Amino acid sequence: MPAINLLPTDLSPKSSVARVSQVIKNIGIVALVVVVISALGLIGFFTYISFQLRSSTSNQEQLKANIQSLEQTEQRLVLTRDRLNNAKKVLANETAAGALEDIASLFSVLPAGVQIREADISASKTEMSLVANSSSGLAQTLASILATDYYENIKLSSFAFNSNVGYVLTLVLTNQI
Repeated sequence: MPAINLLPTDLSPKSSVARVSQVIKNIGIVALVVVVISALGLIGFFTYISFQLRSSTSNQEQLKANIQSLEQTEQRLVLTRDRLNNAKKVLANETAAGALEDIASLFSVLPAGVQIREADISASKTEMSLVANSSSGLAQTLASILATDYYENIKLSSFAFNSNVGYVLTLVLTNQI
Protein backbone atom coordinates (compact mmCIF):
# COMPACT_ATOMS: atom_id res chain seq x y z
CA MET A 1 0.00 0.00 0.00
CA PRO A 2 1.28 3.37 -0.88
CA ALA A 3 2.13 5.88 1.88
CA ILE A 4 -0.34 8.70 1.99
CA ASN A 5 0.87 11.93 3.42
CA LEU A 6 -1.91 14.40 4.20
CA LEU A 7 0.42 17.04 5.52
CA PRO A 8 1.34 19.88 3.30
CA THR A 9 4.74 19.49 1.73
CA ASP A 10 5.94 22.67 3.41
CA LEU A 11 5.56 21.11 6.80
CA SER A 12 7.16 17.81 5.97
CA PRO A 13 10.73 17.33 7.15
CA LYS A 14 13.52 17.53 4.72
CA SER A 15 14.96 14.25 3.55
CA SER A 16 18.34 14.85 5.22
CA VAL A 17 16.65 15.63 8.53
CA ALA A 18 14.46 12.56 8.15
CA ARG A 19 17.53 10.40 7.52
CA VAL A 20 19.35 11.86 10.55
CA SER A 21 16.21 11.35 12.60
CA GLN A 22 15.99 7.73 11.45
CA VAL A 23 19.70 7.14 12.28
CA ILE A 24 19.31 8.71 15.74
CA LYS A 25 16.21 6.60 16.33
CA ASN A 26 18.12 3.44 15.30
CA ILE A 27 21.11 4.43 17.50
CA GLY A 28 18.72 5.03 20.43
CA ILE A 29 17.14 1.60 19.98
CA VAL A 30 20.56 -0.07 19.79
CA ALA A 31 21.75 1.89 22.84
CA LEU A 32 18.64 0.90 24.77
CA VAL A 33 19.18 -2.77 23.85
CA VAL A 34 22.86 -2.50 24.90
CA VAL A 35 21.89 -0.88 28.24
CA VAL A 36 19.24 -3.54 28.93
CA ILE A 37 21.65 -6.38 28.05
CA SER A 38 24.41 -4.77 30.13
CA ALA A 39 22.04 -4.36 33.09
CA LEU A 40 20.98 -8.01 32.82
CA GLY A 41 24.64 -9.05 32.55
CA LEU A 42 25.60 -7.01 35.65
CA ILE A 43 22.68 -8.45 37.61
CA GLY A 44 23.74 -11.98 36.60
CA PHE A 45 27.39 -11.20 37.43
CA PHE A 46 26.51 -9.84 40.90
CA THR A 47 24.30 -12.85 41.58
CA TYR A 48 27.14 -15.21 40.59
CA ILE A 49 29.64 -13.29 42.78
CA SER A 50 27.17 -13.39 45.69
CA PHE A 51 26.88 -17.18 45.44
CA GLN A 52 30.65 -17.52 45.18
CA LEU A 53 31.12 -15.27 48.24
CA ARG A 54 28.67 -17.35 50.29
CA SER A 55 30.38 -20.54 49.18
CA SER A 56 33.82 -19.13 50.03
CA THR A 57 32.59 -17.98 53.45
CA SER A 58 31.18 -21.40 54.28
CA ASN A 59 34.40 -23.06 53.06
CA GLN A 60 36.42 -20.67 55.20
CA GLU A 61 34.35 -21.51 58.29
CA GLN A 62 34.76 -25.21 57.58
CA LEU A 63 38.53 -24.80 57.18
CA LYS A 64 38.71 -22.86 60.46
CA ALA A 65 36.88 -25.70 62.22
CA ASN A 66 39.29 -28.22 60.64
CA ILE A 67 42.29 -26.15 61.74
CA GLN A 68 41.00 -26.01 65.32
CA SER A 69 40.45 -29.75 65.28
CA LEU A 70 43.96 -30.32 63.93
CA GLU A 71 45.43 -27.98 66.56
CA GLN A 72 43.71 -29.96 69.31
CA THR A 73 44.95 -33.20 67.78
CA GLU A 74 48.47 -31.80 67.55
CA GLN A 75 48.31 -30.70 71.18
CA ARG A 76 47.19 -34.18 72.24
CA LEU A 77 50.01 -35.71 70.19
CA VAL A 78 52.56 -33.42 71.83
CA LEU A 79 51.24 -34.28 75.29
CA THR A 80 51.26 -37.99 74.45
CA ARG A 81 54.82 -37.75 73.14
CA ASP A 82 55.89 -35.95 76.33
CA ARG A 83 54.21 -38.61 78.44
CA LEU A 84 55.95 -41.34 76.48
CA ASN A 85 59.31 -39.61 76.93
CA ASN A 86 58.68 -39.25 80.66
CA ALA A 87 57.59 -42.88 80.88
CA LYS A 88 60.78 -43.95 79.09
CA LYS A 89 62.83 -41.91 81.54
CA VAL A 90 61.04 -43.44 84.51
CA LEU A 91 61.38 -46.95 83.14
CA ALA A 92 65.05 -46.37 82.37
CA ASN A 93 65.78 -45.36 85.97
CA GLU A 94 67.11 -48.02 88.23
CA THR A 95 64.66 -49.16 90.85
CA ALA A 96 65.30 -50.49 94.29
CA ALA A 97 62.36 -52.90 94.23
CA GLY A 98 64.62 -55.94 94.40
CA ALA A 99 66.63 -54.41 97.24
CA LEU A 100 63.39 -53.76 99.14
CA GLU A 101 62.35 -57.37 98.75
CA ASP A 102 65.78 -58.51 99.97
CA ILE A 103 65.70 -56.25 103.05
CA ALA A 104 62.11 -57.33 103.80
CA SER A 105 63.15 -60.98 103.83
CA LEU A 106 66.09 -60.00 106.05
CA PHE A 107 63.66 -58.40 108.55
CA SER A 108 61.87 -61.70 108.90
CA VAL A 109 65.01 -63.59 110.05
CA LEU A 110 66.27 -61.03 112.59
CA PRO A 111 66.48 -62.33 116.15
CA ALA A 112 64.42 -60.76 118.93
CA GLY A 113 67.16 -58.54 120.40
CA VAL A 114 68.18 -56.94 117.11
CA GLN A 115 66.63 -53.78 115.62
CA ILE A 116 67.30 -51.90 112.42
CA ARG A 117 67.72 -48.20 113.22
CA GLU A 118 67.89 -46.88 109.68
CA ALA A 119 68.35 -48.13 106.16
CA ASP A 120 69.31 -46.29 102.99
CA ILE A 121 68.23 -48.38 100.02
CA SER A 122 69.19 -47.73 96.42
CA ALA A 123 69.33 -49.89 93.31
CA SER A 124 73.02 -50.68 93.70
CA LYS A 125 73.58 -50.79 97.48
CA THR A 126 71.90 -50.82 100.84
CA GLU A 127 73.35 -49.13 103.90
CA MET A 128 71.79 -49.99 107.24
CA SER A 129 72.47 -49.45 110.92
CA LEU A 130 71.70 -52.28 113.34
CA VAL A 131 71.47 -52.32 117.14
CA ALA A 132 71.89 -55.64 118.94
CA ASN A 133 71.33 -56.11 122.69
CA SER A 134 73.64 -59.08 122.93
CA SER A 135 76.60 -60.55 121.11
CA SER A 136 74.66 -63.74 120.38
CA GLY A 137 71.92 -61.73 118.62
CA LEU A 138 74.63 -59.89 116.69
CA ALA A 139 76.27 -63.18 115.69
CA GLN A 140 72.93 -64.63 114.54
CA THR A 141 72.17 -61.50 112.53
CA LEU A 142 75.54 -61.49 110.79
CA ALA A 143 75.25 -65.22 110.13
CA SER A 144 71.82 -64.80 108.54
CA ILE A 145 73.07 -61.90 106.38
CA LEU A 146 76.08 -63.91 105.25
CA ALA A 147 73.91 -66.96 104.55
CA THR A 148 71.72 -65.07 102.08
CA ASP A 149 72.75 -64.78 98.47
CA TYR A 150 71.06 -61.38 98.06
CA TYR A 151 74.24 -59.36 98.35
CA GLU A 152 77.38 -59.49 96.29
CA ASN A 153 79.57 -57.66 98.76
CA ILE A 154 79.10 -57.03 102.50
CA LYS A 155 81.18 -54.31 104.14
CA LEU A 156 81.24 -53.40 107.83
CA SER A 157 81.65 -49.62 107.81
CA SER A 158 81.34 -48.99 111.58
CA PHE A 159 81.15 -51.05 114.74
CA ALA A 160 80.65 -49.73 118.28
CA PHE A 161 79.53 -50.86 121.68
CA ASN A 162 77.42 -48.75 123.99
CA SER A 163 76.58 -50.09 127.46
CA ASN A 164 73.12 -48.53 127.37
CA VAL A 165 72.14 -49.67 123.88
CA GLY A 166 74.37 -52.59 123.02
CA TYR A 167 76.24 -53.25 119.80
CA VAL A 168 75.79 -50.67 117.06
CA LEU A 169 77.05 -51.51 113.60
CA THR A 170 76.65 -50.10 110.11
CA LEU A 171 76.77 -52.39 107.10
CA VAL A 172 77.08 -51.50 103.44
CA LEU A 173 75.53 -54.26 101.34
CA THR A 174 76.17 -54.19 97.58
CA ASN A 175 73.20 -55.62 95.71
CA GLN A 176 73.52 -58.15 92.94
CA ILE A 177 72.42 -56.61 89.67
